[in-house]
Amino acid sequence: TIVRGGATRADGEEALAAGGALAAGAGWESFDAEREFHRQGLNNPLSHWRVTTLNHKFDLCPTYPALLVVPRCVSDEDLFKAAAFRSGRRLPALCWKHPFGPSSICRCSQPMAGVAKARSLEDEALLQAIADTNPFVEKLQIIDCRPRVNAEFNAAKGKGYEHASQYPNMKLTFMSIESIHVMRAS
Repeated sequence: TIVRGGATRADGEEALAAGGALAAGAGWESFDAEREFHRQGLNNPLSHWRVTTLNHKFDLCPTYPALLVVPRCVSDEDLFKAAAFRSGRRLPALCWKHPFGPSSICRCSQPMAGVAKARSLEDEALLQAIADTNPFVEKLQIIDCRPRVNAEFNAAKGKGYEHASQYPNMKLTFMSIESIHVMRAS
């Protein structure tokens, strides 16, 4: 898992300017991204995934790490467009991949679909590309931790969830976790 620790955006920029690495001294936990990518098999030329430095200045998404892992077939230009369709620009990106198989976990925020069910062809293509990285499943499983009613309420505020009509090869499941604040207190 790639986790951005207590560093600020400025800390990350300074570390990158100093030598291209995000050091523990800049507020980052001791984590070697390259070693983790190797462990997950991402440096294999046959991998369906690639590491991008598109977020090296945290311009794509300020809450994501400088290095992101995304499907190899999706261009950086399309990643920018897909990010614009997600709340907080948190586009779907790889968090974990089985080192010897195609199973993976990606994370993202809710799409900016709204009640009008707005769509982004780049976002739809990105999720399809993620689904295509595993030939052993028919549909990409999307797990939304919120109750469905919360997702519907967020749609009234311009956000929402992935609609089956726009993401036909996806299966959306709501987990009905009421509130992250309630979970934190438990």
